Amino acid sequence: MPHCSSTIYDVVRDVVADTAPEELPVVQGLGELREAAVSRRLRRAAPRREPLGFGIGEIAVLIAPVVWVVVEHAAKGATDSLLDRAGKWIGSLFRRSRTPVPGFTKEQLAEIYQAFLDEARRRKVPDESAIAAADALVRRLAEAPPDELDR
Repeated sequence: MPHCSSTIYDVVRDVVADTAPEELPVVQGLGELREAAVSRRLRRAAPRREPLGFGIGEIAVLIAPVVWVVVEHAAKGATDSLLDRAGKWIGSLFRRSRTPVPGFTKEQLAEIYQAFLDEARRRKVPDESAIAAADALVRRLAEAPPDELDR
């Protein structure tokens, strides 16, 4: 199954399902929001000890925010021009857009892995959980072929 049309949401859902399935209701709730709203909610430094507004009760949401923030940064960092970003932003005002996740080179995957561990540490995610999620994230991102420009 090719993943070149995967979005940030797709990657987050897959990694969370693999490493922290108890957080899936939160991810599904995030999927109902615009990406900009999700970004604002998840950029907080501390782990959440309450739901993100989806009525699922008391839950420690640790992995999903880290995956989202890191994948979003990597995917949007792959956008080359300010004009491209402006066009996507304007388009997102009129629809609930999904940012596509490009393929990454081995070097980029290594950077994403380290960025994930750094963000997880900053958010006080236990090391064992952070490493398992970082491994799953890199495996998931490696499924997409590298962009032609990255070769």
